[in-house]
Amino acid sequence: MADPSASQLVLLVHANSTLGLVDSSSYNRKVSATGAAAIGGTGVFDQAFQLPANGSLQVPASAGFAFGTGDFTVDFWMYCQVSWASQPSAAGPGGVSSSTWIMYKDSSIPTKLNFRINGADFPSVSTPATQTWEHWAFARQAGTLRIFKNGVLDASYTAVGNILPSTDTLYIGYTSSWGGTFNGAIDEYRIVKGLACYTADFTPPAAPYANPDPFPSADLLPAYWSNTTVSMHCDGTIFQDERHNKLTITGNAVVNAVNPKSGTGSAFFSGGYVTIPTMTIATGEHRTVEAWVYPTSAGGGAVTSTQHQTNIGFTLGLGGGVTDSSGLRPYFGCFDGSWRNASAQGPIPLNTWTHIAGSYDGTTMRLYVNGCLEGELVHTMPSYTGITYFGASWAANYVFAGYIDEFRVTIGVSRYADAFIPSLRNADVIQYDSNWQDVVLMMQMQDAGLTDRKLHTVTKFGNTTRSITQTKFKSVSAYFDGAGDYLEVASSPDFAFGSGDFTIEFWLYSTTSGQTIMATTTNSLNITREAGGQIRCYTALWGVFNGPTCSGSTWTHIAVQRRGSQISIYAGGSVLSSTASGAFPNSTETLVIGANSTKAAFFAGYIQDVRITKGVARYSGTITPPTEPFPAYDFSTTIGGIVKDHTGAFAARRVNIHSQATGELLGSTVSTATTGEWEFVVDQMCYAVAFDNEISKRKAIVFDRIEPA
Repeated sequence: MADPSASQLVLLVHANSTLGLVDSSSYNRKVSATGAAAIGGTGVFDQAFQLPANGSLQVPASAGFAFGTGDFTVDFWMYCQVSWASQPSAAGPGGVSSSTWIMYKDSSIPTKLNFRINGADFPSVSTPATQTWEHWAFARQAGTLRIFKNGVLDASYTAVGNILPSTDTLYIGYTSSWGGTFNGAIDEYRIVKGLACYTADFTPPAAPYANPDPFPSADLLPAYWSNTTVSMHCDGTIFQDERHNKLTITGNAVVNAVNPKSGTGSAFFSGGYVTIPTMTIATGEHRTVEAWVYPTSAGGGAVTSTQHQTNIGFTLGLGGGVTDSSGLRPYFGCFDGSWRNASAQGPIPLNTWTHIAGSYDGTTMRLYVNGCLEGELVHTMPSYTGITYFGASWAANYVFAGYIDEFRVTIGVSRYADAFIPSLRNADVIQYDSNWQDVVLMMQMQDAGLTDRKLHTVTKFGNTTRSITQTKFKSVSAYFDGAGDYLEVASSPDFAFGSGDFTIEFWLYSTTSGQTIMATTTNSLNITREAGGQIRCYTALWGVFNGPTCSGSTWTHIAVQRRGSQISIYAGGSVLSSTASGAFPNSTETLVIGANSTKAAFFAGYIQDVRITKGVARYSGTITPPTEPFPAYDFSTTIGGIVKDHTGAFAARRVNIHSQATGELLGSTVSTATTGEWEFVVDQMCYAVAFDNEISKRKAIVFDRIEPA
């Protein structure tokens, strides 16, 4: 039976032996254990989270745990190993922090289970039992907080506190504000945002909470799904292919829940492999092969390969076929008398999840590592008819050692032609930029051309290139050697700010000082890092402005902005501001990155995520630097209405509607196959995200706006 709260779940952790340490909500948040915390023993329905006095669970901070002034529910089963009076000070089921919300033992009322909202305490009337499972629920509806013990109303309060977003981790079994660690066990921990699941006495659940319904197994774009030849999520306990190929397992190849990248499991290879029945590929036919890999041996091995007869239709792996002493350098290629491989620039790390993909468009083989183009080779890939190996190369050679997850083969489609964000099932809500329409330059430095997402022409000079040596968020950055390297962005009226606001920002890793970071060709703008590390901005109109210092050999967020008549320079969140009046020159100058206006004073180091926003001053006062890459998405929004699919190839597809303010899921519905429309009514600003064949995995935004009803 479906859970009516499932669409509003922001966290659901079952703590059972089959699923392991996972969040079963649609967000699939990362859940990790600290100290001696582990799944085991006897829970209410299966096992439970055992939380001895030195262990806890933690979930990364999220806007999903900020309830505002709205309704919410936090409920769980709790087992106190020692009496509540004997629990350590401030121990309890945990929460975010004392400045947002938290459940704990308050020393002033040590016999009660206390729920705190922004410093206001709301204790239970009853005392938690000892060595007995009890169901506790905290539910707020319209400003009334109700506490239920075993389904019976225990206390009720007026609690209208505004629970704002926090950068704090969510802890289960630990109170981060005071360091109190709970001694006992927790089972079926659930958080629901926007709904009070309980408003009167109820019967505690007699079974685990239901998981949200999975999204349909159909690719967002029908052509992609119809050309998917193999799709293995590696969940459960046996190898299964979503395209229903009959699989043969040889040797030590298993699926288990030991080390999943997504979902509930992964494939583990330690001398074994899987074979997939005959597939046919034409000469020059498009093909894509991809997987998440976690190598446990420096010897590398093949992720997948077709059978070696007179040719190999494709092969994807680590080390084989390329010169790589570590055996961990990814490659994608074929064999048609000689080995033809597109290879990565260097090895990937051991014991770490890395996404690798090979894509062929009929002309060029491309190898991607974590969504970044690492190697290319122009060649016609051969035809092939025969079996395919998973976890080994042709004839069972070069057996992979380690874990593989989310393995997919697509024949007839080249999925990737540019840098991309590797997708996961149950990914977090996509980040958006409400000022995307005002962005005039976005250079994420992820593609080989170091291109601009806003399509201004970018030209490389010297040895300017991408590097994996130093990166802030993604796998590569732009590297400047300080000896003639720079980028030119073609002149455009987009860079004429007039008297309006603007924000110029980027991430910087400088290896020397006294250099120019960015300039225009007539010095209308000049941003430097001085000899002492100070960030300085010079304009021909306004003069020189000094900003905070920026340490070398470390990543620092830099921003220069104008708000009204105030120029502010940020470095690592610190700010120095000055007054400047008058219009910024409306020139058509070339923008230079990595050198000054005369192509001298060259920058040495790394730059990532360059963004210029025209007409908007993004920051005020001291700030916390961004914790994620700058998003490159925007969603036109209105209140309710119809979401329109603009692909022209309509199919029944699911769409999720999210709050523009918080990013949180508001609900889901399914389109019609005849009109491609999703009719959806909400009471706040929203945006829409669609999903492809891999459960809850985001593939693309195929509609351009939410149209008024």
